[in-house]
Amino acid sequence: MSRQGPKLKRSRSQLDVERYRRGYPGQKDDLNLTENKDFYFNEVPCKPDGNFIDKIHNEWFGKYKMLEYHHGYIQWLFPIREKGMNWLSQPLQLHEARAICADAKAHE
Repeated sequence: MSRQGPKLKRSRSQLDVERYRRGYPGQKDDLNLTENKDFYFNEVPCKPDGNFIDKIHNEWFGKYKMLEYHHGYIQWLFPIREKGMNWLSQPLQLHEARAICADAKAHE
């Protein structure tokens, strides 16, 4: 055994975090994908719950049991650049992130 100790294998979650921190190297921006932007602009509902972002903000506040039961909305409110637990949500595209950041209503 070396002085450094046994070689440790990195877990899948450690690799995921590293990929996230490095900005998802090699992942291409698909300009045809717009569901996250459209959701933030209140043009399409999230899936599978079928609610628009304005309704979620205005009618779901404080309804903790419902929020826990319908947690498919999480990846719509907080999209990331990879597939998550909700397979009906789309990975965030860079052009969508820029459009959301540039829109004043999306910041309300």
